[in-house]
Amino acid sequence: MGEEEDAGPFTRSSYKQTLIDQISGNLIAGDLTVKIHAAREIRSLIRHHNSSHQIRAKFASAGVIQPLVLMLYSRNHDARHASLLAVLNLASRNERVLEEFESMM
Repeated sequence: MGEEEDAGPFTRSSYKQTLIDQISGNLIAGDLTVKIHAAREIRSLIRHHNSSHQIRAKFASAGVIQPLVLMLYSRNHDARHASLLAVLNLASRNERVLEEFESMM
């Protein structure tokens, strides 16, 4: 049991990064349904995570801002809604993300 506890933080960190990479990849390269789901996952991870500032920064570094902004112009209401909420959660309390978002508008 001691070995599992020692590996826990590393494993948790690796899992989070893998999850962020997977969600970001889905948002960047997926079809519209996959992108909507990814945007919802981004919002959920940020809202329900203790170190959300780190999650915000990692998502921004992974390149999710531009695809989310493009989704704001979609004809699909769910896409606009999911991307708006994801952008708002990413930008909240994160000046770097907010500046990147503003430069795209």
